[in-house]
Amino acid sequence: MGKRVFFGIGVAQPQGMVALPGAKTSIDQMASWADRQGYSVIRAITDETAAVTASGIAEELRPLLDERIDRIVIYFVGHGFLNSPDQIWILSVKSRPTVTPPQMWPTALI
Repeated sequence: MGKRVFFGIGVAQPQGMVALPGAKTSIDQMASWADRQGYSVIRAITDETAAVTASGIAEELRPLLDERIDRIVIYFVGHGFLNSPDQIWILSVKSRPTVTPPQMWPTALI
């Protein structure tokens, strides 16, 4: 089997919304599961030390665009909503992305 990647995103303190104190624990548990399943675990992005932003996520994922990856699991913990067919993830600060997400991204980020 080819390369499999896990990438976690956790937002516990979204601006103007109820806090989700279990976000970091959930990311850690899923990253541990992914590691046991043979996934390469990319550093999970959480808002423990800095805001989670679309540009920060893009910077972490950008190096993967040049690699051959057979499967990627992107796991998001936080507030969001479904605007069929899109999922909208609420990041740390309410803003529009400062980067254009790659076409391969299945989810819109705000």
